[in-house]
Amino acid sequence: MVPDTDFSVALTKPLEVVQSIYNDAADKSPSNITKLVETHFRQLFASPDASAKIPSLSPGNIDTLLPAPSSAAATSHRLVRFRAMIQDTGLGTEVFLAKHQQGDSTFTGLYGGEASISSSNDSSLTDTNELDHQNLAERTVMYAVSVPGQSAWAAQAHREAVAGQTSNSSVDQLARDTSTVSLKDPESPKKIQEVRERIRKAVEQGKKIGSAGKEPRLVAISKLHPPSAILAAHKQAEQLHFGENYVQEMVDKAKVLPREIRWHFVGGLQSNKGKLLASIPNLYLLETLDSIKAANVLQKALASPDAAKRDEPLRVYLQVNTSGEDAKSGLPPILSADAEAAKDCQLLELAVHVITKCPNLRLRGVMTIGAAANSSSADAEAAKSVDEIVSANPDFERLIQTRLNLIKLLRESEHVTNADESHTKEAYADLLDGGDASGGLELSMGMSADMDVATMAGSDNVRVGTDCFGRRPGSREEAMNMMKRELEVGPEAAAAESPSHEGSQDQSALKTSSVPQAYLAKSPLPESAHVGGLIKLYDLDAAEKFKTTELIEVVGIFDTAGLPQAEWQDTGSAAGTSSEPAQVPCVHAICAAPAELDSTAPEASSSTRTDSSVLSQSAERTALIEYLAGALSGDKVAAELVLLATIARIHVRRASLCLGALTLNVSNFAAPSTSSSTSQTQLSRRLEQLLPAVVDVSMDLASLNDDKKPLYPKSGGGGTGLEAGRLQLVNGTTIVVNEGAMGEGQLKDTGIRNIKALSSVLESHKLPYAFPYSEFEFDTDLNSIILSQGKSFLPFDIQCPLEPVDHSTDAYSESLPQVDESQVRGWRRALSHARSLATAKAFEIPESVSEHIQQEFVAERKREQEEAKDSHGGAGGKAEGVLGQEDLLRRMALVRLLALSYGEKALSIDMWKKAVELDKVLAQRVAATQSGQQRSQPASAASSGSAGVSR
Repeated sequence: MVPDTDFSVALTKPLEVVQSIYNDAADKSPSNITKLVETHFRQLFASPDASAKIPSLSPGNIDTLLPAPSSAAATSHRLVRFRAMIQDTGLGTEVFLAKHQQGDSTFTGLYGGEASISSSNDSSLTDTNELDHQNLAERTVMYAVSVPGQSAWAAQAHREAVAGQTSNSSVDQLARDTSTVSLKDPESPKKIQEVRERIRKAVEQGKKIGSAGKEPRLVAISKLHPPSAILAAHKQAEQLHFGENYVQEMVDKAKVLPREIRWHFVGGLQSNKGKLLASIPNLYLLETLDSIKAANVLQKALASPDAAKRDEPLRVYLQVNTSGEDAKSGLPPILSADAEAAKDCQLLELAVHVITKCPNLRLRGVMTIGAAANSSSADAEAAKSVDEIVSANPDFERLIQTRLNLIKLLRESEHVTNADESHTKEAYADLLDGGDASGGLELSMGMSADMDVATMAGSDNVRVGTDCFGRRPGSREEAMNMMKRELEVGPEAAAAESPSHEGSQDQSALKTSSVPQAYLAKSPLPESAHVGGLIKLYDLDAAEKFKTTELIEVVGIFDTAGLPQAEWQDTGSAAGTSSEPAQVPCVHAICAAPAELDSTAPEASSSTRTDSSVLSQSAERTALIEYLAGALSGDKVAAELVLLATIARIHVRRASLCLGALTLNVSNFAAPSTSSSTSQTQLSRRLEQLLPAVVDVSMDLASLNDDKKPLYPKSGGGGTGLEAGRLQLVNGTTIVVNEGAMGEGQLKDTGIRNIKALSSVLESHKLPYAFPYSEFEFDTDLNSIILSQGKSFLPFDIQCPLEPVDHSTDAYSESLPQVDESQVRGWRRALSHARSLATAKAFEIPESVSEHIQQEFVAERKREQEEAKDSHGGAGGKAEGVLGQEDLLRRMALVRLLALSYGEKALSIDMWKKAVELDKVLAQRVAATQSGQQRSQPASAASSGSAGVSR
């Protein structure tokens, strides 16, 4: 009989529930107890509300969920949910003690219950010769990692808030190991001193060529860096000014850091964030004001009774878009001081509005983020005059000219000079009196790459991030997970809890400890924060059905366990000896089931997916295409193809034919600039906002030739286990392959094998797994987009040469356009439905439509054959360029995906016409590209073939 267990006990003390079920069961065999436990927990957590109470494992909360080593097993082990990709099924089965006696009591070892054995000194428990074989049982052991490449929004959808709990040093250490993040002394004080020295040298160099010789204010951009790094920079390097891009992050940090810090907000201001900004008493300067609407929002928020009390108004800079790039915010510069020409100037209107209508704001300067190409245009060492420095950088020149013109126009403005408000005459005395050439307005220009030149050019304010703090975390989610405890209790209190403060011996051990090498090697993306560990399955029949790269949802009892010794004995361990295997997280699975990558919640089901109508709405679908086109120089045809590539799923496999797949090559795509701070494309960033998992595959020679970064999984034998490859990913993951960084050089054997593995994934949709004496291929289903300057050297199904509409867009911009969150959520749900394997399998092609397609295709083929025969003087044989079987297959792939992208459930003749039209547009583009190549290359080197088909 299953006991009526209290809900909270099942959550916090699940081993007590297991023991109770065991005690009451007449049949105590492991197989029967396994069934009873699973049935009981499924019934108890059957409702979505109850299931949502089970915390999901993540790098940010693992330390609060791990059992304390000193606690009794039954009272410290938690029930958890782990949504993970199976990485290694080759760990086999292990024998464990399913039943043991302590005094007059019998305990079960199922689900980690063996941890309740109070002491291993009793020889009766350790001598297997004295153990009855009936006390032993088997369980299957696998290794799993959190979803590789999972987008931040998707990860958040599967996590539940966990109440803060006090942790201890050993738990914290394991948590750091698990997420591949290790604590170390902040580098910020030393780095900031180095930056200041660079600025001082630039000041001295500037004096030699006629500069005023003033030292600009250094704003250390602390975006995504923890409060401890900011505190160290403030206390040890006496840094006062810090900048943040995210309002909420600044609010959180300001609460736990000293009040004397002066905060600068350097990100885009959303209208709903005005009150949050106004709540920061030591907000010193907002550097990105670019509209009257934003000024009014700030004015109102600062005047609100809820706003923090301030001793002075909030300083603001007006942001100027000196480069004219659409991807950058800001207003156009003022390049003429003529009042008539400038009467409709937005920048002037904003300046007048702030001065006359916003007493809670103080206009204090103009700011620009110039084009990356201009940041290295001047040589600070070789410059002979300030004019030479300024004229070499168009952005600096335009900003300086803008300030001069703005000052002149403001001094002539009747709205400013006739303002009655007392604050105007007092606050802007330097501007109105005309005695100060700068008008009391500062110049803010210069960042890490060009702060030396900006200093010599006369900048009053420079913003430096990486050079002050080092590399920041790869994502906001990762950063917030790292900061969680510091933001709760403050950086000093969090540091006091750290093992590094518990004595010199512990501190030394912390600094020398690291994650076991083979453990990191089991993650496809080891540089990303992740959870990885063992899953122990007690239903052996169900365990046999799970395969590598399969996404599963596990509910089980959380513990730690030693990695199987046979696999890990040669890789070292946390304890430092092979006799003490590395301890990693372990989930004793009560129930485990396959999950879909695109499910928007742990309990989502196909019956709840009714959002395909979003894509059937013309306005919504057009908006989505325009959003994607914004990352493709405005090319909507390329955006259409990208949309189709992201929803393609293989619904039928027959021999080498994979129906439903679509590998896309977007050619004519720009390569990353050598001066660019990132190689991630804007397309990849936008896809991350829409799709649950996106992975960039680097095609630079250094990465391809690095044997420590294989694209395919491999097992070297000798105890190393199966190491992950970067393409060992969950089906449905989107990979963006950029050939632009390839460069010149030679591929080594490792690089050649990586290229072959990638080609196999793109063409045959199989990923090779390399073992010491053999190689096996396993099916994979990834959405693949290849970006290349010319035609890709990798296999693809369709080529779409990019035809830019907007030549000013930056393909590698780090900023994202502002889109209403409800609209983005609608797109995500619609794409989730379209990408579903169930949707692909349910799609219908009516017989009448099939017959129409066949007849039309045959007729078109005959027409082309006759035209080709006439053009060749009646010569027989198959003419080059005439439609063939590959063309029909390509069009059928296109039309299916087009229909799905419109939210349709069955194919129509109208949709077939759209697909044919799209195919012909691609053919024309490819032909035009080939024609251009033939004109620029010898005829023998010109490429040929059917439109957009690589094989």
